[in-house]
Amino acid sequence: MTRIDKQDQQEFEPQRMIYAIDKVEALGYEIVSRDTTTIQFIFKEQLITFYPYSGAATGESINDCRGLAKLIIQLKNKL
Repeated sequence: MTRIDKQDQQEFEPQRMIYAIDKVEALGYEIVSRDTTTIQFIFKEQLITFYPYSGAATGESINDCRGLAKLIIQLKNKL
């Protein structure tokens, strides 16, 4: 059994990528790197990596979390 449905991922990942980029940039953060599965930006002088399909966010200046909404809350509160 696979962890994710690859067909669903191929269908929904591009939409989630665009949505996540729009939300992060709306807060004033510049996307410094982007590939087919991740976006990266700088927050508090540290690189943050976000995986739009799974919703996982990681980086030294945030608490690792799942979900764009939880990441946005951290970015707005600036910890």
